[in-house]
Amino acid sequence: MILYNYKGKNKKGESVSGVIEARDEQAVADELIEKGIIPIKIRKQQEFIHVLDNLFNSKPVSIKEKVIFYREFSTMISAGLPIDDSIEVVLNQSTDQNFKHLLTDILKLIKTGSNLSDALSKYPKVFTSVEINLIRASEASGKLETVIARLADDVEQSSILQGKIKGALSYPIFVIVIAIAVVGLITIKLVPSMQSLYSGFGATSLPLPTEILVAISNFIQQFYYIVIIVFVIAYLIFRYYISTPDGKYVIDKLVLSIPIFGELLKKYQIVKFIKTYNMLIGAGLPIINALDLVSSSLGNEVYKGVIKDCVPQIEKGVTFARALGKSNSIPPILSRSIAVGEETGKTEQILDKIGSYYEYQVNDAVNNLTRLIEPILLVVLGGIVAFIAVSIYLPIYNFSNVIH
Repeated sequence: MILYNYKGKNKKGESVSGVIEARDEQAVADELIEKGIIPIKIRKQQEFIHVLDNLFNSKPVSIKEKVIFYREFSTMISAGLPIDDSIEVVLNQSTDQNFKHLLTDILKLIKTGSNLSDALSKYPKVFTSVEINLIRASEASGKLETVIARLADDVEQSSILQGKIKGALSYPIFVIVIAIAVVGLITIKLVPSMQSLYSGFGATSLPLPTEILVAISNFIQQFYYIVIIVFVIAYLIFRYYISTPDGKYVIDKLVLSIPIFGELLKKYQIVKFIKTYNMLIGAGLPIINALDLVSSSLGNEVYKGVIKDCVPQIEKGVTFARALGKSNSIPPILSRSIAVGEETGKTEQILDKIGSYYEYQVNDAVNNLTRLIEPILLVVLGGIVAFIAVSIYLPIYNFSNVIH
């Protein structure tokens, strides 16, 4: 698809201009005629716009900047400023140069006739499909100010929640990496030296733990290249496997079955589903469209499949609550709550409450995960250290007994 600038006359004879994304100039002309605009001039947008697009799509924009943008933009809109003036105010106040350039490009698109959602859609790595469709729906329903303010809250809360989960996992990962490095160093450097010492004492046989450690050390030293090749091949096979739909589904299902951590991920996916779905239907999107977007926003293939499976059932007349309740991955309390909301017409209010409840559950699970990981790491690492210590010093202890 290519961006085209156009100029034309509407039914009132007024001059209009703007930007349309289409396959070719004929498609632009057809779309304009359907809208009641007589095209006068159509030309491909200047290449520097596409260069900027690719440039800023390749640079990440921080969550903080996006939240500030949504909050300030919502404030400007509520104060009665037009969209372009609101963006200009936010642009002038931003301190992030990358984001300033991005907003400058968005402002140009809006001033040439694009609406806000179309302008933001040019940056899919910054603004998600859910956010863009929420804004598009709010433009049609006149709820732009409310939706933007809610988006700011949702993006910020999601960022905080993700940060807590990553923080809970970063400590054990760091400890495990350091432990592997230290054990590897001991196995490669210290064990051969101790082996020479044992030979010096004339040892013909060693205790079983020492034999195992020496065998591991000798294998790594003699066949280290095989170890590296095996790890690289295993990594590449794993990456390929998870890039396939079936592989991604199997891995995601296995991850959900991990004790403690799997429960945390289940609750996080449910929170993400509730929050996203509630915002979409609150903005006026039809249920089917909302579910398609929710499915694409979820990171776990199991829960993506659950939401996707609901769509054909709803199209056949089954209620969303009943379709959702057929899945074992969805807590009964959630499907029952949606059923109550469908019957009373208060789905948004009920989902707000149930979403807050599960968000509290996720925070509690993160705290429990942090508390449980530390003793587990201590036991595992302590066992490894104990094994190495026994393997190294047991022969020396035996030699000292023989000497006495």
